[in-house]
Amino acid sequence: MKKKSILFTVSMFLSAWITSGTAQDNFILDAEYFPPSVESGNVAIMILGGSEGGMPNRNVEPFTAKGYPCFKVGYFNTENTPDHLEMIPLEYFEEAIKMFQSYPEVGDKKIVLFGGSKGGELALLLASRYKQIEGVIVRVPSSVVFQGIGGPLRTSSWS
Repeated sequence: MKKKSILFTVSMFLSAWITSGTAQDNFILDAEYFPPSVESGNVAIMILGGSEGGMPNRNVEPFTAKGYPCFKVGYFNTENTPDHLEMIPLEYFEEAIKMFQSYPEVGDKKIVLFGGSKGGELALLLASRYKQIEGVIVRVPSSVVFQGIGGPLRTSSWS
């Protein structure tokens, strides 16, 4: 009997997931670039927000003043991304990395991810997946992937 109930639950989940379009949406990248105010170093910082959504609210001036180009990436609850932190495709961040590297001040500098909470969870996940990421700075991260936040289904935050 348990097998039927699990199968039914998975079937309901897949049906809701396919019809909601959560995983199929092609998001438009929501990001902000901040060039360095001085020339220095070989590191560029990509900033990821947490469960608050929207564009990350981290002040980048201390970084750019020391010569680090910064790139804030919003991945949910922005104009061009889903309203909920649920099934966000990791490929979205691959595109963000490529765009960040296309800026002349970034080029072949080492990409370091900076994230807190859900953004820390994401930073660790991305660093394990993409060779372009050469460092991670995280605050209160999780060592595991937790379920999404705010959506009608209990799914992963990432797909």
